[in-house]
Amino acid sequence: MATLVIFGVLVYSGLLKLQEPTTTAGFLERLVGISWRWTPGAIAVLEIVVALWLVSGWAPGLAGLSAAGLFIAFAVMHAMAWSLGIDGACGCLGQSDLLERLPHSVWIALTVTLAAISPWTVRSVPLRSGRAISMEAPS
Repeated sequence: MATLVIFGVLVYSGLLKLQEPTTTAGFLERLVGISWRWTPGAIAVLEIVVALWLVSGWAPGLAGLSAAGLFIAFAVMHAMAWSLGIDGACGCLGQSDLLERLPHSVWIALTVTLAAISPWTVRSVPLRSGRAISMEAPS
């Protein structure tokens, strides 16, 4: 179930960024001071690829860790914006008055929660040595 929630969030967010990249581009410009017009599209494609990877079954441990990495990066961006006093929507989930009014603390909490559950959407994470770290609760 958690995998499907994360899949849905990533696909929805990615499709919205592809449809309306200006909100995300504006947020990134306010955050880092540089206008990177291609960045929202690249982030959107990355989100969709990771979402599809999660449900593909191929290297599920790495897919879960990749999703967690995305959410951690988003949490860091919101923490930076919060610390710099930057207001406004990030464009993560499209444009909405409600989304624009949510404080950065809510976005940070949401992304940290999604990052925390992402690796647990798989049963184990393979290591280079051929062994695996089990993600199942000990019995």
